[in-house]
Amino acid sequence: MKVLRPFLWAIALVGVFLYITSVAHWNLGRLLQPVSSVGRLWSEPASAETAGFSADEQNNIGVYKNARDATVNITSTITREDWFFRVYQQEGAGSVSS
Repeated sequence: MKVLRPFLWAIALVGVFLYITSVAHWNLGRLLQPVSSVGRLWSEPASAETAGFSADEQNNIGVYKNARDATVNITSTITREDWFFRVYQQEGAGSVSS
């Protein structure tokens, strides 16, 4: 039994290492977050309408109000390291619509 003990420890340690590294991408905050649809996140204060803006500023505000319900495309490039500490770039893309 004393001969098998180091091998059993090695197998247990490898198993624990594989388990920990395979669940590293879990996001517990996302799992614990309640599933609900979110309405408007921001609404302008009532005082903004009567702040005494010029006609040109009122026009710009109207354009921004009409364009706020739009789709935005997002692209990103990040640098990552693999297990052998080699650095590589990873690109991502997505869109957000409100």
